[in-house]
Amino acid sequence: LSHDDKRFIIFHHLWRKQDGVLSATNEVKVLAFNLNERRIETFLPGVQARLAEIHADHRSLDPPEQAGHGIALKRR
Repeated sequence: LSHDDKRFIIFHHLWRKQDGVLSATNEVKVLAFNLNERRIETFLPGVQARLAEIHADHRSLDPPEQAGHGIALKRR
């Protein structure tokens, strides 16, 4: 859904195989974290490039209606 140099947000839909009914949704904010220093840091350049590629590939898709109600990159 969105990303910056330290965070990205993804949204999942889970559909029941038997009948195609939506059974769950999940929205997640992921942080780049350095376990040695125990603090948030920027993604490595290769990770940033891949996130930009994925975001570009998904830009033409409509965002899920439920997305963004509880999680955002900027403070409200």
